[in-house]
Amino acid sequence: MIDYYFPLQGHYTLISKGKTYHGFQLISPKETITFYTESKQEKDKWCRALNSLIKYTSINEFYELKKVIGKGSFGIVRAAVYKPTNTLVAIKGFVKANLSEDELQMVRREIDILRICNHPNVIKLYDYFEDENYIFISKDVISI
Repeated sequence: MIDYYFPLQGHYTLISKGKTYHGFQLISPKETITFYTESKQEKDKWCRALNSLIKYTSINEFYELKKVIGKGSFGIVRAAVYKPTNTLVAIKGFVKANLSEDELQMVRREIDILRICNHPNVIKLYDYFEDENYIFISKDVISI
């Protein structure tokens, strides 16, 4: 379940051949998977189980966002403190509604590339968060 999040919204009803199905989604940077169950109770049971398994948290639980240190065509970059270690990092934030589908895929490609890169001349990816509205990328230690 790594890289997936479970949106609190986004539950669906499907009617097929006179029967009603209740759906929900799991979302990752690469795909959205929609599941359907035959009863609302079964859907709720799956949703509770997935929610406890994934334990999606907000970026604010791990980072204290500070001042804006840069702006680009896709989003903004802020200084932030990683709370567990008190380390200063850069957080690049994107509003998904402001991105075309191609731009959203470019951001996700950037994440994929940075996840596998381990070189002193390439910015290190520490973490990323994605939900229905935003993508945040936590990058290299910075000094301001």
